[in-house]
Amino acid sequence: MVARPTTKQKKNKGTVYTAVIKSWQKTLPPLLKAAALIDGIDKDLPVLIKPNLVEPMNPPITTHVGLIEALVDYLQRHLPGH
Repeated sequence: MVARPTTKQKKNKGTVYTAVIKSWQKTLPPLLKAAALIDGIDKDLPVLIKPNLVEPMNPPITTHVGLIEALVDYLQRHLPGH
């Protein structure tokens, strides 16, 4: 799986990466690597993950638990001791 930026980019609006989701564990790491997530995290500060879980509704209204699990796994592998 290769994460690729979309072709529609506006100046100073950031980049949107897209991928076909096979599983969160397989899809999320390449996207986070392409977006250089780890480079943007201050290693001296704690990391806060704020999923949208305020309504008892199914995704995409709320954040899928598998996405949070894959994100936590990725952060633990790339930010040991954090």
